[in-house]
Amino acid sequence: MFRRFYILVWIRVAAILATCFGLALVIVTGADILVIVNVSVLLLLQGYLLARYINRINYDLTTLFMSIRSNDYNLNIVQTKDRKEFYPLFQQFKLVSKDIQRFRTEIQRQNEYFKLLVEHINVGVISFNEDTGRVSLLNRAAKELINRNSLSLVQQLDLVQEGLSKLVMGIKPAEQKMVSLYSSSGVVHLSVRASVMRSGDELIKLVSLQNIKAELDENELESWQKLIRVLTHEVMNSVGPISSTISTLMEFMVMPNGKSVSPSKVTPEFIDDVVSGLRIVEERSKGMVQFVSQFRSLTLLPQPAMATFDLNVLLKGIERLMQNGLEAKAIAFECCYNAASVSVMADRAMLEQILINLITNSVNALEGRTNKQIRVVSQTLRESKVSISISDNGCGIPLEIQDKIFIPFFTTSKTGSGIGLSLSRQMLKLMGGTISFKSVEGEGTTFTVIL
Repeated sequence: MFRRFYILVWIRVAAILATCFGLALVIVTGADILVIVNVSVLLLLQGYLLARYINRINYDLTTLFMSIRSNDYNLNIVQTKDRKEFYPLFQQFKLVSKDIQRFRTEIQRQNEYFKLLVEHINVGVISFNEDTGRVSLLNRAAKELINRNSLSLVQQLDLVQEGLSKLVMGIKPAEQKMVSLYSSSGVVHLSVRASVMRSGDELIKLVSLQNIKAELDENELESWQKLIRVLTHEVMNSVGPISSTISTLMEFMVMPNGKSVSPSKVTPEFIDDVVSGLRIVEERSKGMVQFVSQFRSLTLLPQPAMATFDLNVLLKGIERLMQNGLEAKAIAFECCYNAASVSVMADRAMLEQILINLITNSVNALEGRTNKQIRVVSQTLRESKVSISISDNGCGIPLEIQDKIFIPFFTTSKTGSGIGLSLSRQMLKLMGGTISFKSVEGEGTTFTVIL
């Protein structure tokens, strides 16, 4: 490719060598000083011309790299007749320049596409520098959610709602938080997620804000529908027998002509039938009163008395409390906890009630099973969280009712009230905790409490 260049370089090098030989020769033969000076000047001139000839390519390379660094991709290297030996190199320079320019255009096109995509989606997106809080991206959906047209610093989110910037800056990757924004137009419920990436020396946090009001409304409606079905079922279970009994009593007490039965027809058997009917009405009425009381217990929960205590001490107390009853039912009970003390912030009485309720549910699930086992395990999690799991090898929860077990008054037990799990979840929510479960029908169930 550069054959002509190599030939010209070698010719110049040969000429320099010949001049060097001639200079040495005139010096040795004692020639006139003027001749020596002329030959020396010729040698310097040849060296300069060779260096200049070679540096042409260095100059073009430097020009190319400087244009790349300055984002100037319109480089055009002029070709002259006396530089035909560099023609292939110039062609490669042009191709590289075109490729870079095409690559830059493609990047710009992709950037425009992603900007359009981010602006088009209905999820709010905020991108900011974690160190300085400087906002680099605020899409249309985010502007609408926070009701601001611009945001230069993430700290300015406090102008929207106090504490919002702290939540956004404090949320960790893969974590989800819920926040409600209050404004004159109403309440907006947001699901907040975040991810972090490094761009050069900057640590960039990307936060998404999704309006989940519609989903919450749908879930709330579904919950109300389920609750109404359960309430209707419970009420009808009591009202039906009462209505039927009253109708029977009316048949006893009222004659076909609409008049009350004659006292002469009141026999001991008649009185026994009336009393029996009244007892049925009384029994079902008491059931209604008990049902209403249980319902009120769900809606009038007291605020928890939060305090720090040793979880191990609580678990040991529950273990002693339940041990005799479990042994009587041939249930192997195991309670595993850390050797060191584990501090937890909660309402001790509420947490104790929750754990006893869950263990009692496990006892009921073990009826009719062999090799009965219940295992309670406490673990320390990250961020000072503690988990308590209650596992059994009972009958498990059928898949078709797993989404209903936390509905108030829903129960498959003949003796259960159906408020235990719902009450436990509400108490945990008041204490800032959660409850979840995993169950396989025929193999067992594990409930996990996290505080």
